[in-house]
Amino acid sequence: MEQAWEVVNDSVENARKKVIDGQASPILYHLKKNIMDVSMVAGYMGVPSFVVRLHMRPFFFRKLSKKTLDRYAHTFRITIEELTDITHLKSRPDGNA
Repeated sequence: MEQAWEVVNDSVENARKKVIDGQASPILYHLKKNIMDVSMVAGYMGVPSFVVRLHMRPFFFRKLSKKTLDRYAHTFRITIEELTDITHLKSRPDGNA
């Protein structure tokens, strides 16, 4: 069981780094943090999987409407601010930068 959680935590950490480096949108991080996959998020959002994959790219994420951001936030059970503000991702949970 512990090994499985290590895999999940590594996946979340890799997603966090990609978001900070500008290689992915915060959707990837929250998807991994909530132990979801693209098809699951797409199902909750009511959109095709390829749309979620597009929104995981920073270019497309920046163009999302407030309504779409709200739907993602609702899916991840967070606020729009928590979804869009990545400053909290820049410091690791253990307090190290």
